[in-house]
Amino acid sequence: MLICVSVSDSVLVGDDQSVLLSVSAMNNGEGAYETELVVRIPEHTHFQSSQGVNRLVCVQRKENQTVVVTCDLGNPMKQKQKVQTGLLFSVGHLEEVESHITFSLRVRSKNSMNSSSNQVIVKVQVKAEATLEIRGGSVPPEVLLPDLDWQPGVNPQRLEEVGPLVEHVYEIKNQGPSSVNARLTVDFPSTWRHHFLLYVISTPSEESLSCHTLNTSEVVPLELLGNFTTVSQSIQQEETNSFRQTVHVNCSSRETRCVRFECDVMDLGRGFSAVIKVSARLSMDTLMQTPYLNHDIVSSASYDVTSATSKVQPLLLSSGHTQTQFSVVWRPPHGEKPVPIGYIILSVISGLLLLCLLCFIFWKLGFFRRTRPPTDDDDDDGEDNGQHQLAEESHMTE
Repeated sequence: MLICVSVSDSVLVGDDQSVLLSVSAMNNGEGAYETELVVRIPEHTHFQSSQGVNRLVCVQRKENQTVVVTCDLGNPMKQKQKVQTGLLFSVGHLEEVESHITFSLRVRSKNSMNSSSNQVIVKVQVKAEATLEIRGGSVPPEVLLPDLDWQPGVNPQRLEEVGPLVEHVYEIKNQGPSSVNARLTVDFPSTWRHHFLLYVISTPSEESLSCHTLNTSEVVPLELLGNFTTVSQSIQQEETNSFRQTVHVNCSSRETRCVRFECDVMDLGRGFSAVIKVSARLSMDTLMQTPYLNHDIVSSASYDVTSATSKVQPLLLSSGHTQTQFSVVWRPPHGEKPVPIGYIILSVISGLLLLCLLCFIFWKLGFFRRTRPPTDDDDDDGEDNGQHQLAEESHMTE
């Protein structure tokens, strides 16, 4: 009688996987000569070792163009003898497997009767899983204004005349184990309240990416950029009145219009990553019309796993999201730095506490005790006391 089960119920595509089969063989008949366990294994599978109570001597070889593993059970295998062992196999190239891998086991001997046992089929399910992470960053993270190196121009002819370069970089990395295909979407702000903030200068692309722009109407040619940087008088007045305030510009706001990029990431293997970089020029002409109004500008990126590269597909297609922010900060005029009201209150309280402490120390040292200068009456009293003491001393001598 032969019993076999798999200790591992499944294996993952892309990972270094091993399958451990727990085998129990018992001879319920007469003694069997040249008894061996025969295991037919899947393609790209290799025998590693025999483990457990009975460690068998096993050999992997080909029989009739089929790869098998044969293990010696004894010569003879006595009646009622029981052998228990674990057979460890390494499996690979699971990308071509439809749903599971199959092991076929049988005990055979040289006996003329009952030379073969029952056949046992063990199926191990193949699964595909992948864990992805996404992160982003801004270069530079902050732009300080006014920029003394920038010279205003009515109609910019070169990209350098528009403003400083800002780049948002996003990286999507596959932690494995399976290889996947994914779609990466980036939303990058371009206009706010109908005036230009950022001029996108390139469509992102990398070797492993295939990117395209969805709303090309938001990408304005350089020669027309001057028509979109004039801020209306009402908005100028509203924003100028909000001195040293900060506005938040992100693609979830109705006041913001964004450029959307979609990139297809193909065959992203374990440990590999894909990088998308969006380059833009900050519109200095627009910002100079609303002085001392700070901006926090936020772009966003998200990914969706569309499929696995293997025949077996994941049960759950993962997704993720992240954001990247950079700030436009105005320096205070004439080098002034506003002091927070909390610092002022804290300074006053600290000064009063210090004054009270000094007063207490001086009082303990007697600094506030009053001493009067000597008077004429004090001198007369001193002389009378001296004469009285002399009289007493003379009287004692007598």
